[in-house]
Amino acid sequence: DRSLPVCSSCAKTNRDAECLYVGIKVRQSRYSAKVQQLSSRRRGKDDFTGRRSDVFMSIIDPCVVREHCGPPYHSNTRHARHIPSKSPTNCSRRSSDSSHQNTLIPANVELPSPDCSNLEISSPSAIIYGQQRDLRSSQSTSKDHSSTDVLSASATSCLHEISIRRSVTGSKEAVVFEFYIANAGPWLDIVSSAQHFGQSVPRLALREPVLYYACLAYASHVMTLQGQLTPEDEAEYHDKAFGLLIPLLTSRPVPSQDAALLATSVILRMSEQFAELAEDAQHHLNGAFSLFGNAHTKWSPSRLDVGGTAFWIYLRESLRLCFLNEQTCQFNLDLIEDDRDPLINLDEAWANRMTYLLARTCNICWGKCSSRSILQAGIDQLQGLVENWQESLPETYQPWYHHPKPTDVFSTIRYLSTWHVIGWQQFFAARVLLAVYSPNRPTDGSMSEINQYLHSKILAPARALCGVCMSSSDVGSNINGTHLVAWCGQFFTGREEQRLLVKHLVEFMDKTKWPNQTCFERLQRIWSGQRKGWVEA
Repeated sequence: DRSLPVCSSCAKTNRDAECLYVGIKVRQSRYSAKVQQLSSRRRGKDDFTGRRSDVFMSIIDPCVVREHCGPPYHSNTRHARHIPSKSPTNCSRRSSDSSHQNTLIPANVELPSPDCSNLEISSPSAIIYGQQRDLRSSQSTSKDHSSTDVLSASATSCLHEISIRRSVTGSKEAVVFEFYIANAGPWLDIVSSAQHFGQSVPRLALREPVLYYACLAYASHVMTLQGQLTPEDEAEYHDKAFGLLIPLLTSRPVPSQDAALLATSVILRMSEQFAELAEDAQHHLNGAFSLFGNAHTKWSPSRLDVGGTAFWIYLRESLRLCFLNEQTCQFNLDLIEDDRDPLINLDEAWANRMTYLLARTCNICWGKCSSRSILQAGIDQLQGLVENWQESLPETYQPWYHHPKPTDVFSTIRYLSTWHVIGWQQFFAARVLLAVYSPNRPTDGSMSEINQYLHSKILAPARALCGVCMSSSDVGSNINGTHLVAWCGQFFTGREEQRLLVKHLVEFMDKTKWPNQTCFERLQRIWSGQRKGWVEA
């Protein structure tokens, strides 16, 4: 009946007690006008206003969201305040009766995005609002609360998500966002069984404007290259993403631990990579370096959440430039945990471990070593780590199909998951790199010794690498592999090997618009003798 609760025990007590209901606003129902009128006449002059809670109404009535919070994507619902209204002061209650203590979502709290599938709210009346309370502190206290004391952390987070979650309304944006969900996002999920960038990130993007427009910027760039959108459409989404990103880098409390910002940085870098090397500005590569480099904890191969997945994407994006420019890895590898034995039940962690080892290989081979002995010691150490990786792999990393034929230049090798493909890609690339730069490689011996070393240590793993890449139809896996097969392919001397490699690079470039032109031209010039090395001085 919406009347003020009265506790008979408190009313009969001889002690003066302060009524804790003073200042609490009771939600008035839209569907009980008759009851409100009756109760208003009964309460008389002591009645308090029946103003509805804007926060509550923003959850159950979309029109109120637009009226009080601006457009559907606006985040002003985070700043909703409780405005106390007048209420009678002649009522008292027991201080121990906390079942009616009301709660409102604080304006300054960043809440997580829980799984709300199991949350049941029987009716709007089950949700009460009142004086503000810090939900972070309530989450960290004992779980032994009454169900009617305050909203649980998951329930409150769900309400927060519902109140600011975006609904895509424009038909063009819907097409672009669908392209991200179905194509561009999964290309980043090559080492993520949870498919964070194809599923978790889109859900997060509907609540985070900067991440939403980063997804649109990346997807629209690829669609523009494929002729599905105009450059003006692409520029609009990029401008919005940049305009939102820059202020957040200073306004967010800890940007290096903000999953939305970390995901945004690697998504925008992925978009930036769809350009030939000479046109690659690398702005977002440097920006991602700043974010991931300022983390307060080391990055582990076993970290597979959104933030961890974003980091390993960033490191693989950095390795692409390492191979195109024959340079060391930009990231400080001391900030990565050297997990010698990743947990056996974390299948993707083994691929991340190989990414880390390949980055170390780039540093030792393309870095500056003061002496030949130091270089050889570093290469010997890495060879041992790479071989140990192979020997320790779980059986899931074995191919489900491997059928080499004498007539086939490259064997067909298929794996169950994309992260298996990534792990083996980088394993074979590391072996080629270590063999090429080993100071102990034969240079002055007999021709047969040199040929044996070339075929067993360089060409064999390079052919295996091409077999792994060409056997996979996954776009993301081939994006990660094109620069590896191109760099290793410079050592091929057989015409059929060269033809098949060029065919793979060109067809993939035509299909996805991935920039392979630089690699193709370099290979053609090296094989024809017009170019002495991959990178000319």
